[in-house]
This record gives sequence, structure tokens and C-alpha cells, in this order.
Amino acid sequence: MGQRFLTEPEAAEYRQILQSYHPNGQVVFDFAKSRFGTLDGPTGAGKDTLRTKLLSNYPDLYSIVLSTTSRPLRDGETDGVQYHFRDLDYIQVGLDERRFLQAELIHDQQISGLDFGDVEALNPAHFGVAILNVEAVKGLRKLNPDMKTVFVVPPSYEELMRRLDASRSMKLDEVNRRLLAAETELTTALKDEAYYLVTNDDLDRCIKLIHDYYQIGQVDSVEEERTKEVINKLLNALSSRSA
Repeated sequence: MGQRFLTEPEAAEYRQILQSYHPNGQVVFDFAKSRFGTLDGPTGAGKDTLRTKLLSNYPDLYSIVLSTTSRPLRDGETDGVQYHFRDLDYIQVGLDERRFLQAELIHDQQISGLDFGDVEALNPAHFGVAILNVEAVKGLRKLNPDMKTVFVVPPSYEELMRRLDASRSMKLDEVNRRLLAAETELTTALKDEAYYLVTNDDLDRCIKLIHDYYQIGQVDSVEEERTKEVINKLLNALSSRSA
């Protein structure tokens, strides 16, 4: 069976299953010892560009960790590049074995999650980097409170909108959905002291900040304070837009 969207009854069933889902004890134990972190942020933050550049600059130090999803591929997507695209049978086996570190129902139409097998398969010398949403990260931190998590933001509302506009394939309702999600994500990250907050206004500077944090735990407190100001300005602009 290929990838497909869930039916309404299937979505209702998985919603109930995922409410009580928890990975098995061995997965939790092994995950706590892994060299793994996340790169998070709202739409327009440049997460994919940053992760690609990080791996390009330091190919011997980093690996990409992809999420697994049950949805069909979109135009231009390739299995193993944006996501691991798997059918529901594969997802169900992973849930039954409690192999997924986290799994969630997205838009009542697909199951997406992080398969521990992809973390376990990392080169021991590499630090694995996954791009996840804030709710997924919150769940992973319960399994590994010491996990390194970066939240990156665009430098301004104008730049956020410019980056969205650069992808002209997006319909208006999709843009609005992403901006609404961005408001929630920014609000959550601002209150979450476990995040390292970074502004993506200069690619090379941003890469160095993230690299230093992942490798030696170095945090630039001035950068964090500046990013908090940027987030507040973004929130004010997003709030004014929706008013």
C-alpha cells in the first residue's frame, strides 16, 4: 500500500491511539545517550537552508535526521530528502513496537513522527539534526531534558513575508495557516527557556552560532536578548495583521 491521506474514521482512531502513545523503555534509554538536537522556527526562518549549510560546512560532524510521514509526496519532493515517506502499515508497526520517539496526527490527514531507528543509525562521530515543530520538541525534551534545541527566526516581518512570497506556489489559505502557526510557535519559544534563540539575518554568522552551541554548548546571551526583541516585533506585526 502506498502513502495516502487518512479517512475520517482512521484519523479519529489514530487521535485516540496517539493520546496515550509513549516509546518503549529501551528506546528512551538509548535516545538519552544519543548526539542529537533540533532546529526549529516559524515559517520563513530558513531552517532547511541553515541545516543544509551546516552539513555543507561541516560534513564530518553532522547528519540530517528526517521525520517519517504517511502522506503522499507533493510535486518536487523526493523520499529521503524532505521526509521518509512510508505507508500506514509501516507507521502502525512502528507504533506497535513503540519505536517512534514521538508521533502526531497532522491536520487530521496524516501521521508524522521521528523513528528512533534513524537516530540510532547515525554515524557515532556525527551530531544528528532534525527540523521539528515546537510541540514535537516539547515531547522529546521529556525523554531527554539535555537535548540541544535551537529556535531560529527571520529578522523582521517584512523578511518573513518576502520569503513566503518567494515560494509563489503557496495558496492564500496555506499562507494564512502558516502565519497563524508562526504566531503560536513564536509565543511558545519566547516562554521556553530551554531554547537557544537565534536570528537568521546573516547565514554565515547564524551557522557559527548554531555550530558552537551544538558542539560545545556555547550560548551568546547578547544574541538571545536581541532575538527576543525580534520575536516581540514579529508577534506585534502578526497580531496586527490578524486583527
